[in-house]
Amino acid sequence: MIIDTGEADVTEQDRLVAAVQEVAWELARQRAVGEGGMDVASPWEPGLSQDQRRRAWLATRSALEAVRAEAGRLAEDAAARAVEYGAEPEEVGKRAGGRWSRLFSRAGENRAGESRESGAALGVLSANGRAASSRLDNLFPM
Repeated sequence: MIIDTGEADVTEQDRLVAAVQEVAWELARQRAVGEGGMDVASPWEPGLSQDQRRRAWLATRSALEAVRAEAGRLAEDAAARAVEYGAEPEEVGKRAGGRWSRLFSRAGENRAGESRESGAALGVLSANGRAASSRLDNLFPM
């Protein structure tokens, strides 16, 4: 489903869906067809055979799984950074829809056993095992 973001009644959720869909299709087009990619603009392209449409949807599915995995890692990293800068578990959980508490093992302590009042310090591991740091040279390349 392609969403026209120029319409007045398009919601933020609609725009998010359209953006993720476009990212997934772009990833699927970048992969070689023999490696799970697609050789069409989208699964909705007019005039596709059933086999082309099937391959396009499978490529889209694979790309969406890659997007989901990376978005999860980025969300965990963002939560770890928030904790590093003093965010409380309730605050982090609220922003994640109540689904995030991995850095906190017991009330009042983070995963490293430090008091929440002090915040996370350099050297604390993020939720995916990378070292948390406020150094700009330790950030992911963009």
